[in-house]
Amino acid sequence: MKTNVLLVILLAFSSVIGATSTAATSSFSREGRLLTNFRYLPISFHQLLYSKIIIAWGIPALALSIFALILIAFVPLPFGLWFGWVLLSYMILFITTLIGIALDTDKPKLEWSSEEEIFHHRFVNLILLMFTAISIAPILLLLWKTPYMDQLEVVLPSAFIVLTLYLTIGLRLLKKRAHVSFEAMR
Repeated sequence: MKTNVLLVILLAFSSVIGATSTAATSSFSREGRLLTNFRYLPISFHQLLYSKIIIAWGIPALALSIFALILIAFVPLPFGLWFGWVLLSYMILFITTLIGIALDTDKPKLEWSSEEEIFHHRFVNLILLMFTAISIAPILLLLWKTPYMDQLEVVLPSAFIVLTLYLTIGLRLLKKRAHVSFEAMR
């Protein structure tokens, strides 16, 4: 199997892992009515946001790390391909985390009595899956169909540059949008 095709399949799997994680899409909602109390704590909103991002990214990243170790132990992959997949997967998980947190800060569910209620009648995870498909699928198609992308030396830097651009734009947008949403909560 060609290197770029195998990488696309592995990255698509990583995208699904990130898009199905509920850690990001419930990061602010899990605070419930106490979320507004964070305004009175001696931490800035950006510190709160970064802590939410780290936790929401860490959970699927841990699952991916375990899967990656199992994969390298049982499937004979070239180390460069495996390492590139893991690095790009962490970036994709970070992108899906940013999208999930942005969706949760837009309309957090703050009125609940048990944590199960956070997920009832919310389609945030489905929306996250759609946004992930819209944002990641073009990259995967380019990696798969573009000539000369069957060489690992071309695929990895190209995907890294595009995902870094996504992350930079996504983080800036999230900071602005989440701060406005947080200030609007009463």
